[in-house]
Amino acid sequence: MCLGYNSAPKAPEVRYQGPSEADIRRNQEQLDTYQQQMAAQQQQFQSALQSQINQANAQYANLESQYKSELGAATNKGKAALSQASAEGSAALSAAGAQGLIDAANAAAPGASQSEPVETQETKAITDKKKPKKSLKIGMNNMAAALGAGLNIGV
Repeated sequence: MCLGYNSAPKAPEVRYQGPSEADIRRNQEQLDTYQQQMAAQQQQFQSALQSQINQANAQYANLESQYKSELGAATNKGKAALSQASAEGSAALSAAGAQGLIDAANAAAPGASQSEPVETQETKAITDKKKPKKSLKIGMNNMAAALGAGLNIGV
Protein backbone atom coordinates (compact mmCIF):
# COMPACT_ATOMS: atom_id res chain seq x y z
CA MET A 1 0.00 0.00 0.00
CA CYS A 2 1.13 3.35 -0.84
CA LEU A 3 0.44 6.06 1.62
CA GLY A 4 -0.35 9.42 0.27
CA TYR A 5 -1.32 8.30 -3.25
CA ASN A 6 -5.08 8.39 -3.68
CA SER A 7 -5.69 7.85 -7.37
CA ALA A 8 -6.07 4.42 -8.95
CA PRO A 9 -3.42 3.24 -11.48
CA LYS A 10 -4.06 4.22 -15.10
CA ALA A 11 -3.63 1.92 -18.11
CA PRO A 12 -0.79 2.89 -20.48
CA GLU A 13 -1.71 4.73 -23.65
CA VAL A 14 -0.94 2.64 -26.77
CA ARG A 15 -0.17 4.49 -29.99
CA TYR A 16 0.51 2.81 -33.32
CA GLN A 17 3.40 4.38 -35.12
CA GLY A 18 3.98 2.58 -38.42
CA PRO A 19 4.69 3.52 -42.00
CA SER A 20 2.56 6.20 -43.53
CA GLU A 21 0.03 5.59 -46.29
CA ALA A 22 2.55 6.90 -48.83
CA ASP A 23 5.18 4.36 -47.65
CA ILE A 24 2.67 1.52 -47.88
CA ARG A 25 1.63 2.58 -51.39
CA ARG A 26 5.29 2.86 -52.53
CA ASN A 27 6.10 -0.62 -51.15
CA GLN A 28 3.06 -2.09 -52.90
CA GLU A 29 4.15 -0.51 -56.20
CA GLN A 30 7.64 -2.01 -55.79
CA LEU A 31 6.14 -5.46 -55.09
CA ASP A 32 3.93 -5.20 -58.18
CA THR A 33 6.91 -4.18 -60.31
CA TYR A 34 8.97 -7.12 -58.94
CA GLN A 35 6.16 -9.57 -59.70
CA GLN A 36 5.88 -8.27 -63.28
CA GLN A 37 9.66 -8.59 -63.79
CA MET A 38 9.67 -12.16 -62.41
CA ALA A 39 6.76 -13.15 -64.66
CA ALA A 40 8.61 -11.72 -67.70
CA GLN A 41 11.84 -13.56 -66.77
CA GLN A 42 9.97 -16.83 -66.27
CA GLN A 43 8.23 -16.49 -69.62
CA GLN A 44 11.57 -15.78 -71.33
CA PHE A 45 13.21 -18.79 -69.62
CA GLN A 46 10.30 -21.07 -70.54
CA SER A 47 10.42 -20.04 -74.19
CA ALA A 48 14.23 -20.58 -74.33
CA LEU A 49 13.91 -23.97 -72.64
CA GLN A 50 11.11 -25.03 -74.97
CA SER A 51 13.20 -24.10 -78.03
CA GLN A 52 16.11 -26.20 -76.68
CA ILE A 53 13.74 -29.12 -76.11
CA ASN A 54 12.40 -28.80 -79.67
CA GLN A 55 15.96 -28.77 -81.09
CA ALA A 56 16.90 -31.84 -79.04
CA ASN A 57 13.80 -33.70 -80.24
CA ALA A 58 14.65 -32.85 -83.86
CA GLN A 59 18.24 -34.07 -83.40
CA TYR A 60 16.97 -37.27 -81.78
CA ALA A 61 14.59 -37.90 -84.69
CA ASN A 62 17.44 -37.38 -87.17
CA LEU A 63 19.73 -39.75 -85.27
CA GLU A 64 16.99 -42.35 -85.00
CA SER A 65 16.31 -42.29 -88.74
CA GLN A 66 20.05 -42.44 -89.47
CA TYR A 67 20.42 -45.41 -87.11
CA LYS A 68 17.54 -47.25 -88.74
CA SER A 69 18.94 -46.73 -92.23
CA GLU A 70 22.46 -47.84 -91.22
CA LEU A 71 21.03 -50.86 -89.36
CA GLY A 72 19.02 -51.84 -92.43
CA ALA A 73 22.07 -51.51 -94.68
CA ALA A 74 24.21 -53.56 -92.31
CA THR A 75 21.50 -56.22 -91.99
CA ASN A 76 21.18 -56.53 -95.76
CA LYS A 77 24.96 -56.70 -96.16
CA GLY A 78 25.15 -59.38 -93.45
CA LYS A 79 22.40 -61.43 -95.10
CA ALA A 80 24.20 -61.26 -98.45
CA ALA A 81 27.52 -62.30 -96.88
CA LEU A 82 25.81 -65.11 -94.98
CA SER A 83 24.12 -66.50 -98.08
CA GLN A 84 27.41 -66.31 -100.03
CA ALA A 85 29.32 -68.04 -97.21
CA SER A 86 26.60 -70.65 -96.94
CA ALA A 87 26.81 -71.38 -100.67
CA GLU A 88 30.62 -71.59 -100.55
CA GLY A 89 30.52 -73.77 -97.43
CA SER A 90 27.98 -76.18 -98.90
CA ALA A 91 30.08 -76.48 -102.09
CA ALA A 92 33.23 -77.15 -100.05
CA LEU A 93 31.35 -79.63 -97.87
CA SER A 94 30.00 -81.55 -100.86
CA ALA A 95 33.48 -81.65 -102.44
CA ALA A 96 34.98 -82.92 -99.17
CA GLY A 97 32.21 -85.48 -98.84
CA ALA A 98 32.84 -86.75 -102.37
CA GLN A 99 36.58 -86.99 -101.69
CA GLY A 100 35.84 -88.85 -98.45
CA LEU A 101 33.70 -91.37 -100.32
CA ILE A 102 36.47 -91.91 -102.85
CA ASP A 103 39.03 -92.41 -100.05
CA ALA A 104 36.72 -94.85 -98.26
CA ALA A 105 36.19 -96.83 -101.45
CA ASN A 106 39.94 -97.03 -102.07
CA ALA A 107 40.63 -98.13 -98.51
CA ALA A 108 38.04 -100.88 -98.70
CA ALA A 109 39.40 -102.26 -101.98
CA PRO A 110 41.59 -105.36 -101.38
CA GLY A 111 45.30 -104.82 -102.03
CA ALA A 112 44.84 -101.17 -102.85
CA SER A 113 47.62 -100.05 -100.60
CA GLN A 114 49.50 -101.85 -97.87
CA SER A 115 51.62 -100.05 -95.33
CA GLU A 116 54.38 -101.49 -93.23
CA PRO A 117 53.33 -102.26 -89.69
CA VAL A 118 54.74 -100.01 -87.04
CA GLU A 119 57.55 -101.62 -85.09
CA THR A 120 56.35 -102.76 -81.73
CA GLN A 121 58.16 -101.70 -78.60
CA GLU A 122 59.03 -104.13 -75.91
CA THR A 123 59.09 -103.31 -72.24
CA LYS A 124 62.12 -104.11 -70.13
CA ALA A 125 62.13 -105.64 -66.71
CA ILE A 126 62.11 -103.21 -63.83
CA THR A 127 65.47 -103.00 -62.09
CA ASP A 128 66.33 -101.27 -58.85
CA LYS A 129 68.30 -98.12 -59.22
CA LYS A 130 71.64 -97.89 -57.51
CA LYS A 131 71.34 -95.47 -54.67
CA PRO A 132 74.30 -93.21 -53.96
CA LYS A 133 76.04 -93.49 -50.62
CA LYS A 134 75.06 -91.08 -47.96
CA SER A 135 77.54 -88.28 -47.42
CA LEU A 136 76.60 -87.32 -43.86
CA LYS A 137 79.03 -88.79 -41.35
CA ILE A 138 79.12 -88.31 -37.64
CA GLY A 139 82.62 -88.40 -36.29
CA MET A 140 82.82 -89.88 -32.81
CA ASN A 141 86.09 -88.15 -31.98
CA ASN A 142 84.45 -84.74 -32.47
CA MET A 143 82.12 -85.21 -29.53
CA ALA A 144 82.67 -82.94 -26.57
CA ALA A 145 83.50 -84.69 -23.35
CA ALA A 146 81.51 -82.36 -21.12
CA LEU A 147 77.91 -82.99 -20.37
CA GLY A 148 75.37 -80.70 -22.10
CA ALA A 149 77.80 -79.61 -24.76
CA GLY A 150 75.50 -80.83 -27.53
CA LEU A 151 76.21 -82.81 -30.64
CA ASN A 152 79.06 -81.74 -32.93
CA ILE A 153 78.65 -83.05 -36.43
CA GLY A 154 81.60 -83.17 -38.77
CA VAL A 155 81.28 -83.59 -42.47
